[in-house]
Amino acid sequence: MSSSPAATSQSCSPAAVTAAAEARPFAMPPALRNAVREWSRVNGPCKPDVIVRVQEHCFALHRDPITSQSSYLKRRLSEFSDIAVDLPAGLTVDAFVDTVASCYGAEVVLSPASLAAAWAAADWLELRAEDGMARRAEDYFFQEVATDHGRAAAVLRSCTAFLGGEAAGAGAALLVRCLETLASSGGADGRWLEDVAALPVEEFEVAVEAMRARFAHDHDLMYTIVDHYLENHRGKLTEEEKSRVCYNVNCTKLSHHLFMHLVQNPRLPLRFVVQAMLVEQLHSHHSMLLTGHHHAAAAAAPSSAAAPALLKSSLSGAFGACGGFAAAGDAASSMTLGDILQRDAVLRQSAHIRASMQATSQRIDSLERELAGLRTRLRRSEQAAAAAATATASAAIDRASAKSASFRIPRSRLWDGEDLAAASGSAAAKDNNTTKGLKSRLVLGFKNLFGRKPVTVGAPPASGERATARVNDKAMSTDAPEINADADELVSKEERTRPHRRNLSIV
Repeated sequence: MSSSPAATSQSCSPAAVTAAAEARPFAMPPALRNAVREWSRVNGPCKPDVIVRVQEHCFALHRDPITSQSSYLKRRLSEFSDIAVDLPAGLTVDAFVDTVASCYGAEVVLSPASLAAAWAAADWLELRAEDGMARRAEDYFFQEVATDHGRAAAVLRSCTAFLGGEAAGAGAALLVRCLETLASSGGADGRWLEDVAALPVEEFEVAVEAMRARFAHDHDLMYTIVDHYLENHRGKLTEEEKSRVCYNVNCTKLSHHLFMHLVQNPRLPLRFVVQAMLVEQLHSHHSMLLTGHHHAAAAAAPSSAAAPALLKSSLSGAFGACGGFAAAGDAASSMTLGDILQRDAVLRQSAHIRASMQATSQRIDSLERELAGLRTRLRRSEQAAAAAATATASAAIDRASAKSASFRIPRSRLWDGEDLAAASGSAAAKDNNTTKGLKSRLVLGFKNLFGRKPVTVGAPPASGERATARVNDKAMSTDAPEINADADELVSKEERTRPHRRNLSIV
């Protein structure tokens, strides 16, 4: 395991190491300090010769005990005597100190709360598995954790802190062991699934990869965990993230009922489901071919063995021949137990394929129905939007027409002689009266000109006739207002009877 780029290393003399140790004689925690003193007492009075700096702590240690147990520290201290290390995410200084103390032979007390840290530290420091912290953590798990669901759940929760750093492999390995323990007997009430479902997708991928390595021959538990994770993160994962999580599950290693669940699972990516079905179909086809080959070989063996028996039976007579034929027929029709089991396996696989294809067709039908529904809703939405746009445009046109109506003069008012500027006041009314008077005089003149009877040329009219004419003229002059009114009415009627002409300059 490579060191962090931020870690610095430098060489220093043993005197400098001793001076640093004497300058801070009580800088180390009590457990590590006691382990160092005990080792020095047993192995002779030797002073620390290396310095390991962790965060703000400085530990003066002995090269031999720590490099003999930790491959990581041996590699780092091969050229330098003063090194600085950066701990991976989740690993504390106390866990590092306990692990280094175990290199000196100190007894470290483990608990469900500290097991994950000790396990991760031992793996990160690359301690030897024969003895030391790694062996003690392994023994503690099998003795105390694997037999108790409560402790297994507590360790599982503490493992999640190490899934995002350099110790992710060790944390995921311990987490998978806890999952296996909890799932072996139902895991109390299943709350451990919620602990795994609360992981971010990157950390969950690390856990799933560890499951794939651990559950090499049975992926039922891994599929159950993945399905529960997808259910709890519905709508929060992209298709790419779901595919990365799902493709760790080997569909050929699932039991029949879980494979049927996978085929009909709407939470899984459709491409993953189709590929799983194709792989299963190819696998079943290959198994059927192998089984057919075994059946052909088994059928050929009895017939070849029966040939010498038939020949011998024919030489011994007709009765013997009949018995030989009967024995040959029985041998050909008999099957071994292995053949029967293989035949049953083929039949089960065929039923499995038929059920899988039926489930796939149902899934595809449901997807097609959903797609048709989406298209219908989309079409209705487009129609509603078009109707709204049409209504908006019509309202705009109506408003524009209402505005332009104020500038139009109705033709009925124009041809009926109605005053077009009645609202202009008394001046307009006066002009109107003047116009009507002029019109009346014109009509009267035309009547007098064309409507009067012709006068007979001859003697001048008598005095009575002249008097009558004068009286008539006086009466006409007296009735002039009435004639004017009749003339106005006549003009109005004549104008209504004549065809309308459109005044394009006004309308």
